[in-house]
Amino acid sequence: MHYRRAHNRHDGDPLPARKTHRVIGKDLRASIVKLYMEGASACEVARTFDVSPATVSNSVRKMGGTIRKTFLTREQAASIGALYEQGFTSGQLAKRFAVTDATILNHLRAMEIERRSPADARRVYPLDEEAFDRPTTESAYWTGFLMADGCVHDTGRVTLTLAARDKAHVERFAAFLGTPRPISERVVECAVNGRTGMYARAGLTVNSRRLSDALIARGVTARKTLTARASEEMQDSPSFWLGVLDGDGCIGASKTGLPTLRLACAARDLMEQYASFVLRVSGHSPNLLTRMGLPLQKHPLYRVDLTGKAVASVTQAVLAEGQLPLERKRERYLAATAYRDRRLKKPSPD
Repeated sequence: MHYRRAHNRHDGDPLPARKTHRVIGKDLRASIVKLYMEGASACEVARTFDVSPATVSNSVRKMGGTIRKTFLTREQAASIGALYEQGFTSGQLAKRFAVTDATILNHLRAMEIERRSPADARRVYPLDEEAFDRPTTESAYWTGFLMADGCVHDTGRVTLTLAARDKAHVERFAAFLGTPRPISERVVECAVNGRTGMYARAGLTVNSRRLSDALIARGVTARKTLTARASEEMQDSPSFWLGVLDGDGCIGASKTGLPTLRLACAARDLMEQYASFVLRVSGHSPNLLTRMGLPLQKHPLYRVDLTGKAVASVTQAVLAEGQLPLERKRERYLAATAYRDRRLKKPSPD
C-alpha cells in the first residue's frame, strides 16, 4: 500500500494510519501458554485473550510446548454437517465445538457438503432458493408478475416494489419465497403514469444466484424493458399470463357494461406472445397496437385491447389453474368471467 508524503497533504489532512499488529509480550504469552497447558483448547484460549488460534499455537511452540491434535467424534462430525445445512456458519460451529474454522471446513469438505456462497453466508433470513425450480402454477404466476413489475440483477438480486396499497401482495410474494424478511416501506420520488412525485412504496429484495438464474431461464432477465420474452415453458402458461396482467394489465368495464382488458408494455416480443395466447384461448386474433410512450418515456409502447367475449375467455383461462389475482383486481376478474354475449339468443324451451 502506498501512502502520501507529508508535503502532499492539503489543509492539514492526516496521513492514513498504517495497520499495526498486536504485540504479544512475555507476560501475555506466558498466560496464553499456561491456560493452554491446563487443558483449554486453542480456540478457547484465543477467545479468552482476544487473539487468534494461530497466535496461541505459535506462543505454545515458542515456549517449547506441544500442540495437541483436536479430534471430533463421528457424532460430532455428523452434527456439524447437519447444523451447517440448517444455516449455521462455519464460525458459529467452530465456537460451538471449540475448534478452528479450518477444522470445520475440512470436515464439510470431507463430507462433500457444498459451501455456501459469501452472499448466502451473510443471509440473515431463511429463503427457499428452489422456489422457481419447481414447475408449479404459483411459480409461473410470480414469474409473470416479476416479468411485469419485478427486477432481476446479474448479481443475483431479485426485487419487487409496488405501491404501498399493494403491500399485502408483496407479503404474499415473501410467503412464496419462504422468507420472513420484513417488507420495506418508504416514500420515494418516482414516475407513475407519467407524473413524477413522491409516492409511498412497499418492497422486498432478496439475494440468491439460484433464484435469479431460474428466473433468467424463464425469460425474466436483467434490463428487460425492451427485450422481455417468455421462455417456451412460460409462454403457454395461463398462470404466467395472469401474473403479467396483474402487473401491467388493466381490467374494467365500458359504460355499456362490456368487460375490457388492456395489456401494454415496451417489449414487442412479449406482446406478440400474449397475442398468440389470446388467440389460442379465445379464438380472437387481437391487433397489436403501437403508440408513443408517456412524456418521460423514450420508447414506444405496444398494447392489446380486448372487450366482451374475448375478455371473458381470457380471464376464464388465466384463472382456471386456481391462482388468485391481485386483490384489488379480483372482483373485476370475476365479473369478466361471468360475462355472456348479449347478442346470443336464449335457448327456446323444450
